[in-house]
Amino acid sequence: MSELRSLQHHLQHYLLHPQTDSPPHVAGRDAVDALARLNIYASDYRLRLVDALRTNYPKLAAWLGEEGFAEVALDYLQEQPPHYPSIRDFGDRLAEFLERTDRRRRRQALAEMARFEWALDATFDAADAAHATPAQMHALPAQCWAGVRLVVHPSVRRVDLDWNVVRIWKALDQRGRPPRARRARRRTWLIWRQDLETRFRSLAPAEAEALNAAIDGRAFAEICEQLCEHYPEGKVAVQAAMLLSGWLESGVISEIHA
Repeated sequence: MSELRSLQHHLQHYLLHPQTDSPPHVAGRDAVDALARLNIYASDYRLRLVDALRTNYPKLAAWLGEEGFAEVALDYLQEQPPHYPSIRDFGDRLAEFLERTDRRRRRQALAEMARFEWALDATFDAADAAHATPAQMHALPAQCWAGVRLVVHPSVRRVDLDWNVVRIWKALDQRGRPPRARRARRRTWLIWRQDLETRFRSLAPAEAEALNAAIDGRAFAEICEQLCEHYPEGKVAVQAAMLLSGWLESGVISEIHA
């Protein structure tokens, strides 16, 4: 290991695990010795990362309160120090951390809130792409429909939630008192970006399965087969066309390939 690499390694280890002895090659001054200087830096470093997590998870932070969120953030930092060049990506494993480290019921709701907020941020930061239009759909010859494949917009995310965290998120967003966390029927939530605005809505089981099939690259005929489990055979084509029309109107579909 090179001298610079060794110094970086020791300094990072100290910042994450402060000790009574300072790493080598750290100089002190008359007013402040080396250990005091390092402690100031280590404290500022951890506080900066806690602030970064708070920026990425504003509703989770509001729900937990300042002290509660700081405790979670420092525990997370201890186990999952930043591993990306950009601080924006710090916190990508927070939901899994919450699920794994504490099986209490509220922690599971907190984990789902973290997963939901991370998906919202990922949607906002996703790449730009064109939106397919209803006119493109109507222009397709009837004989092409069975083989049509859809490409969803890069901003599209899906999150399965068992708790009422979206209701809690909305209450916190309005600066209101959030409802009590409770387990509800599992729902799939669609999150996407339209006109520079992040949007989300819950999906009925039939639509969730159809969208999953489209994302997996299945042809329109296969999507219709999937819908046969939810609708009478004579209504499947109409239901599939209605779903596709809704996706196009809201900007969920980026391309249509015949």
